[in-house]
Amino acid sequence: VSASDALEQLQTILKFNVPYLTDKVSKHITELTQQLDVEEIYNKAQQAYEAGNYADAITYYSQIESTSPHYSDAQEKLEKAREKYKQQYLDEAAALAKKDDYVGAIDKLNDALKILKGGKTVGSSHSVIPGRKRTLQQAVRNRRQEID
Repeated sequence: VSASDALEQLQTILKFNVPYLTDKVSKHITELTQQLDVEEIYNKAQQAYEAGNYADAITYYSQIESTSPHYSDAQEKLEKAREKYKQQYLDEAAALAKKDDYVGAIDKLNDALKILKGGKTVGSSHSVIPGRKRTLQQAVRNRRQEID
């Protein structure tokens, strides 16, 4: 019997309003609902990872609680998703920097930092005066080092 089928049957039993069963059935309904929620989050993480959408995969894998049977697998895949995400953004930032688009490169690295460091960014890239190539190149190097 699947968890969703069991949940449906428990909800049917609860409708009969049998006093000595109500508390136990309600407890099992809560547990199964939580289990199904974790399964859904885990499946979404898997789908995002397989589609190469590492930002969403990171978000979903991070939601798997330590009490879940998927926790250790989710933590392992979370680290892989972070590495792939980081490399993807470093490659994109490097490509922008090669085109002398340092502001774009910094923005790309800041986007990566938001996901990898939980929302942290490193200053506004638009506050740097265009035409200061050396300053921008150093800013790109600094952002790359923070991601590494």
